[in-house]
Amino acid sequence: MDQVEERAQIAREEAMFWKDRYIKLALFANQAIIDILRSLRVVEGMVNPLNTLVERTQFLELYRRAANEDLRGEIRQLKEQMNKMLELLTRMITATASTTTHLGTHHPSIPMFLHPSIQRVLPTECHMVGMLIMKSTNPLKNMSRLGSRTFVSQGSRVGPTLGSGARMIPTFGIGTYMQQAGA
Repeated sequence: MDQVEERAQIAREEAMFWKDRYIKLALFANQAIIDILRSLRVVEGMVNPLNTLVERTQFLELYRRAANEDLRGEIRQLKEQMNKMLELLTRMITATASTTTHLGTHHPSIPMFLHPSIQRVLPTECHMVGMLIMKSTNPLKNMSRLGSRTFVSQGSRVGPTLGSGARMIPTFGIGTYMQQAGA
């Protein structure tokens, strides 16, 4: 039962982390939009139609239209990013919640960590550009074959160091395992 409570606590901490990042991104996006609008109003306030040449007025009007289009595009991109973050956060929370309830009720006949052809890898806190660094729990066993670190792309299950025939096996609630191709 302690393991289930520990995983639930970890899930709550991760949810708070992603919620905080989402709120900061939304605040940053709103501040950027406000700054852009404020600068456009300042520029428009400088233009006096009675003293400004027609060409300058037309140029400023075209510039304002282009800036508005750019602003709309940036707003769309920020909305998409925030929706993706919210979707990932929601998906992570539901997956973790179902995993923690699953851990309390499911008892496999042979524990996965005792199987000789499966080796557990744990994620570290280090993240690189779009990739999650995984460190082996038994680095001496696979150092010559796969290297002491295994890189796993977020979008796929096969990373650059898995070309030796190993495959990734996702196991919900337990971690990610690597199984040798011959096993």
